[in-house]
Amino acid sequence: MRQTEKNRKNPRNGNSKARDPRYDCLRAVSVMAIIMVHAMPVETVSARQWWFNSIMTPFLLSFVGIYFMLSGMFLLEHGTERERIGEFYRKRFITVGIPFLVYGLIYYCYNVHADGVVLPVWKHAGRYLAQVLTAGLPRAGHMWFMYAIVSFYICAPFLSRMVKNMTDREMKVFLLLMLGIHVVEVAGEILGLDVKPWAQFVLYTGWVYYFLLGYGLKRLCRKEQFPIFAVLAVFGLAMDVAADIGLSWWVPQTPHKSPAMVFICAGVFLLFEYYGGKVPVWAGKLGIFVSRYSFSIYLIHFLILSYYVNPVLLKDMAGPPLYIGNHGFYRCDLLFISGMFHGDGPPGSQAVRTAG
Repeated sequence: MRQTEKNRKNPRNGNSKARDPRYDCLRAVSVMAIIMVHAMPVETVSARQWWFNSIMTPFLLSFVGIYFMLSGMFLLEHGTERERIGEFYRKRFITVGIPFLVYGLIYYCYNVHADGVVLPVWKHAGRYLAQVLTAGLPRAGHMWFMYAIVSFYICAPFLSRMVKNMTDREMKVFLLLMLGIHVVEVAGEILGLDVKPWAQFVLYTGWVYYFLLGYGLKRLCRKEQFPIFAVLAVFGLAMDVAADIGLSWWVPQTPHKSPAMVFICAGVFLLFEYYGGKVPVWAGKLGIFVSRYSFSIYLIHFLILSYYVNPVLLKDMAGPPLYIGNHGFYRCDLLFISGMFHGDGPPGSQAVRTAG
């Protein structure tokens, strides 16, 4: 049995419009892909592992951009039109700010224990706030995502008004122009030309581009155009693998600005947009479950990886037959452990519920 458009929107089926399985499944796949990226060793010990890393790393990294695309799609399309700006900020502080502070405290306590720091309680409070507010939490490199999403949320009510007042043609030109700036920056890196002194002042490039791209693709694209984006996604993945082979000396400083990553993100996003509803009922329910807890899974996974998983994974890395299997096993393990930490879903999920 497959989920049809009618089934997705029928509240009696438990999947109202507020919980579209297409986006729940995409969000669930995204968080597991990001965890897998963080679990993959940087160094490889065989040609097989090199090819695996070269193909899978850019593909899995694209789901970071897709995470932002989902948030932007919901917030720019629905999430800011029915409430005042102050109310918008209040709701996002509850659904994003408080969980961020709580998980930041968990990482802070772990670091205090691991480093043997002994201070009075009031000094710990000040030290904790200083580390959270300055992005200085040790062993929590993945928290950069939260600082980015909070920045986007601050701008979201105004960005929503901006893009909704654009015509479709203006929106298309805007997205292509920002993509062109990405191309120039990456080309500059490869050619040794420093274009950042002027490119850094272009406001809507980098990760915020993906925040706008999800909304733009949903608004502008039609299903019959999907084959074009599918070809671009495959081409983008091939570009990344070719860069690994032919430009082995080049370490990209801003991989998210690569047009290859934009192509992959767009292709995967539209795949779920147009065909994600054609999934078995059990897959839709599983996607909703993982999506509901994915914010907590993302925030806690770095701690679980570093403390429980990486020591075993890295020790067994030399055995090629166990390599992929280990990833699958530990991804399931992370889902089970992190799922116990209840959360409201990743940034953007609250917008799904309020949009309905």
